[in-house]
Amino acid sequence: MLQASQIGSVFGINKNFKDRATIRNLKIKNYKKEKPKVCVMYKGVQLGHESPKIGERWNNSNCNISHSDIKKL
Repeated sequence: MLQASQIGSVFGINKNFKDRATIRNLKIKNYKKEKPKVCVMYKGVQLGHESPKIGERWNNSNCNISHSDIKKL
């Protein structure tokens, strides 16, 4: 069980590395819209460098996640 106040995001994926995340029927304690972020996309970089954040994404080829798949517990 995830608790919203304990995490910044559920998944972080690198768009340019073609990472993919699929989530179905996830329950998060105290979930509120955008808290926590569910699928955050980054631009992947070489090891040792920080990946720039692109932002939260839903329902695309990288983040196969619908708002209806996330429920408040």
